[in-house]
Amino acid sequence: LFKLPHTFLRYIIFSFGFSLMFYSFSLPLKKDTEPHSMIKNISLILIALYFLLNLITSNGLSLVSLLLTMISLYYIIFFKRKIFININEKILMFLLILIFYYALWSSVTHDSNVRELDNYTRFLFAIPLYLFLRDIKIKLELVFIVINISSILIGLYALYASLIDGQSRVYGHMSTSTIYGNISMLHFFFSFILFNYDKNSSKSAILSLLGMLFAILAVMLSGSRGPLLAIPLVFLFFLIKNKTFLFNIRYIAAALLTVILFSYLSGVSDRVIDGYNDIKLGSNNGLTTSWKSTGSIIPRIIVWKGSINMIKESPYLGVGLDKFNENLVNQINNKDIPAIRIDSSNPSAGFNHAHNQYLDLFAKTGV
Repeated sequence: LFKLPHTFLRYIIFSFGFSLMFYSFSLPLKKDTEPHSMIKNISLILIALYFLLNLITSNGLSLVSLLLTMISLYYIIFFKRKIFININEKILMFLLILIFYYALWSSVTHDSNVRELDNYTRFLFAIPLYLFLRDIKIKLELVFIVINISSILIGLYALYASLIDGQSRVYGHMSTSTIYGNISMLHFFFSFILFNYDKNSSKSAILSLLGMLFAILAVMLSGSRGPLLAIPLVFLFFLIKNKTFLFNIRYIAAALLTVILFSYLSGVSDRVIDGYNDIKLGSNNGLTTSWKSTGSIIPRIIVWKGSINMIKESPYLGVGLDKFNENLVNQINNKDIPAIRIDSSNPSAGFNHAHNQYLDLFAKTGV
C-alpha cells in the first residue's frame, strides 16, 4: 500500500498476496493459548475511552482506535485458534473488503495519491476489530453508563466552546460543525434508547435523561440542520416497531421535549428559513455567488451541479479519488458552473468532496 500497483501484472501480484493474507487468517493455530487478562482489561478501558474522548479531544479518538486495531490484529494472529463466521458475517466482511478493493482499483486506474486510500483502508481494519470485540465479554451496563456520561461531556464541551472559546457554531475539534452536530445527535439517540431500556432503575433513567439533554444541547449549539431530518425519522421508526410508544408518557415527554428545545432554542429554524430564501433567490436569478450571501445552500448546489457534470463525463470509472477539486476548478474556468468563492486564487473554495456521500462516490469512482 505504500506504493500502489500501477501495472496490470503488479495489480495481479498484489491481489494474490492480498487474498493469501486473508486466507491465512482463517487457518487454525496449533497452539492452545489464551490472551493475557491484561489485554482484555486494556481493551475494556479503551472501549470506554472511545466514547468518553469522542468530540472533546483532538486526537484522543484516533489514538484509541489505533490501539484497539493493533490489539485486535495481535489477537487474530497469535491467539485466535479458529475463526467461525456465519453467512451474514461473511457478507459483511466481503462488502468491507469490496469497498476497499474498489477504491484501490480506482486509485490504480487514475494514478491517485496513496493518501486518498486512507479512509477506505479503515474498512479493512474493521474486520479484525469486529472479530476481536465479538469474542471478548463486555458488561453492557458499564458501556451504557459510559455512553450516557459521554453524551453529557459532549454537551458540556459544546457549552465551553460556545461561551468561552467563542465558536458561533460549535465544531470542537472536528473539521465542521455539521460533523459535530451529527455525532452529537447520534449520542442523543443512544441515550434515548437507554432511557427506555432499563425501566426499573431510576438512576439509569436520570443519567440517560441528562445524556439526552446535554447531547441535544450540543446539536443545538452546532447549528446543524441535518439532524432535523433524523428526529422525525427515528421517532417514526419507534412508532412502527412499538405501538405502545403512543401511549407511554415517557416516550411522549422525550419526543416533545426534543422537538420544543430544538425548534425554539437552537436557531436552526432561522437557518432553514435562510436556506429556503437562498434556494428561492437561486431559482429566480440563476446560480450566482455573492460576497453578501452568508448561506451554504448555493455553494452546495454549485458543487452538486459540478458533481453531476463529472458523473456525466465519466459515469463508469469516475474522475478519480484525488481529482475532484481539480475538476471543479476546470468547470469554473470553462464557465460550466459559477465560482463557489469570488477569489481568483481559490474559486472552488478548496472543495474536494461533493458534500453528499452518494454524489461524491459516484463522481470519484463511477457507477
